Amino acid sequence: MNAERLTREMVAKYSQPEELAAWRGIVAEGLAPHEAVYIERHFRPGERLLDIGCGGGRESIALSRRGFTVVGVDLVRELVAAAAAGARQSGAEASYAVMNAAALGFAPGRFDGVLMLAQVLACIPGRENRLRALAEARRVLRPGGRLVLTSHCRNSHWKYRLYFAVMDPLRRAGRALGLPLLESGDRFATVIGSAASRGRHYLHMYSRAEMARDLAAAGFRLVECHSRRDLRENRLDAPGRENDYYLIYAAEKAE
Repeated sequence: MNAERLTREMVAKYSQPEELAAWRGIVAEGLAPHEAVYIERHFRPGERLLDIGCGGGRESIALSRRGFTVVGVDLVRELVAAAAAGARQSGAEASYAVMNAAALGFAPGRFDGVLMLAQVLACIPGRENRLRALAEARRVLRPGGRLVLTSHCRNSHWKYRLYFAVMDPLRRAGRALGLPLLESGDRFATVIGSAASRGRHYLHMYSRAEMARDLAAAGFRLVECHSRRDLRENRLDAPGRENDYYLIYAAEKAE
């Protein structure tokens, strides 16, 4: 697997006019209900938040309106420009920069919280690179600071379970032979959101257990995890949690 090439493909896809229009178009939606619940649980207005993978500014502008000091970063220059323009137009006090999640240009301990919403971690090719991004999130958090992130769940539907049951062993065998194949849990998509742009998009689909392992490996303590459905319906349905396509996690910087 050539992670650099997959990252370039992702940047190229999100730089297309169709994608830029789609991500600008959802800014007014603000935080999704499950995102808002976790924001209210784990952060307080006035705190400093870093929004990694800010896209067109949906989350960062909404957070600024809620009284947070927000910095948004993204690899796609055009999306960062769109987010900054949207913030100016709406009067939101958020700042933005083009930045790689695995190499954040901030001092240690600068933020009270870090966000990786809209399945941002899934867009980073290669477990090693995802761990780097999580480690960077930990580095820029103050002691006791928290990370909130969302992910797709690869156990949420029979089609994903079947796909990975077939493909993952083949990929592991091929990689053992030195072939540049995708890793377990990886797949491609052509449509993300509402835009029908050209090209494909890399995605890694986590299981709950895998996410817990990666958070621990990067120096986080998992605080809680819920499905989108759990929070929408105000229930604690742990046994069926992985039946939902979207999961949300909160983790604390471990010392």
